[in-house]
Amino acid sequence: MSMISERAEAAPPIGAVAGPHLIGYFLNWGLFGVLCVQVFLYYLAFPKDRKSMKLLVYFLLALDTVQTILITNDAFEKYGLEFSNPAGLSKMRNAWFSIPTISAINGTAVQLFFAYRIATLSGSKILGGFVALLAVTGGAGGLAAGVKSRIVNNLATIAVKARTELTIWLSISGACDVIIAVCMVVILSRKKTGFNTATDDAITRIIRLTVETGSLTAVLAIITVALFFGFPTRAYWNVPIDVLGKLYSNNLMVILNRRIKITDGRSSNSGGGGSHGGPQQTTSARSLEFSSRPHFNFHTNSGGGGGGRHGGGGIGSGGVDMPIKIRREVWEESVSDNGDVNIKMEDMPVDVGSQVGEDPRFPVRSHPPHPHANPHAYSYSPPPSGGGVV
Repeated sequence: MSMISERAEAAPPIGAVAGPHLIGYFLNWGLFGVLCVQVFLYYLAFPKDRKSMKLLVYFLLALDTVQTILITNDAFEKYGLEFSNPAGLSKMRNAWFSIPTISAINGTAVQLFFAYRIATLSGSKILGGFVALLAVTGGAGGLAAGVKSRIVNNLATIAVKARTELTIWLSISGACDVIIAVCMVVILSRKKTGFNTATDDAITRIIRLTVETGSLTAVLAIITVALFFGFPTRAYWNVPIDVLGKLYSNNLMVILNRRIKITDGRSSNSGGGGSHGGPQQTTSARSLEFSSRPHFNFHTNSGGGGGGRHGGGGIGSGGVDMPIKIRREVWEESVSDNGDVNIKMEDMPVDVGSQVGEDPRFPVRSHPPHPHANPHAYSYSPPPSGGGVV
């Protein structure tokens, strides 16, 4: 009787094994798509970031790409080649490397990034070193869990036989995420000025984002531990652990891409319109600009009314003899040690005849001047309908 009960306990319903793995694969694929979009935006927006920051981003993307390929191969073998074989669901295949090993490396890399930021912002190498020590310890636990999973080589019993290694990895990583969130909240709160509303609002947004991203991975790690302690023979815990590494990578990209500014959007308080009275929708961050800004074609105008000094017209037929002024975005940038980019943008009036031709974002069509034309009188042709990438 005892052997029958043990055998029944060792063979859970097939849905409790196959279903969680399938859901975990779906979520992992979806988060990989989100990560690709975020990395692409980072590539467009911040080409002047430090090389170490770029290497970290592309290193995580490479790891997550390898993970996605491996779990796709496992999913095809599990639900394709061995669809009618229930015993195939418990085979380890590449899961020992794709889940605990790669996820541990991802989490450690992201936590070390935050440890560096904490040390830089607080000026305390001891605090940053403590966070880094926790990150490395948790990562070592994840690597040990991967090795033990390879030795066990059975998904049905891994939650029991590798429980110690999995617990060390997930518990320390979750504690490290909580400590990072608390440290960032305390440090950034002290940076508030109390009189500069824009600066204080920006700091508040950073604090909220840090707490949200850090608490998400910490809660996920806690849920994973609770599931494999509560349901060791079920695969429920595979759902959160399958997406843990991708969440760490996406959290880092959210922090980096928060520097992208959307001006004149729904969340903007600034009003006003574009060059033709309508709203000018622009997403700006360093070299990234998707704009509906009109394209100007400037040329001398010798016709029109008789308002010019030489009889030449001004703008159109009104004969107003004055230079056209347009606005040019002037950028001032500074890169801090922790990779943040401080951008100050101003709109300055620009004389068409003297400076616009030097700005590659404003294409100028040159025409031979009329011998009696006023060199400071210009007109422009209306832009074509629709916007484009400037």
